[in-house]
Amino acid sequence: MYQQRPPVPPPEPGPHRGQGPERDPDRAARVAVRVLGAVFVAAVAVAVVLVVWR
Repeated sequence: MYQQRPPVPPPEPGPHRGQGPERDPDRAARVAVRVLGAVFVAAVAVAVVLVVWR
């Protein structure tokens, strides 16, 4: 049967006064993972193009 999950507490209010991601390590880590993933995908695409065009 369906189990009701407890309500998720709202996220903690962080320092949102115009400070950059360096004030929020979680956000900085997420941004770094996204940037590294994009760089990896771009590198794979370039490698595939180079292999195919040779």
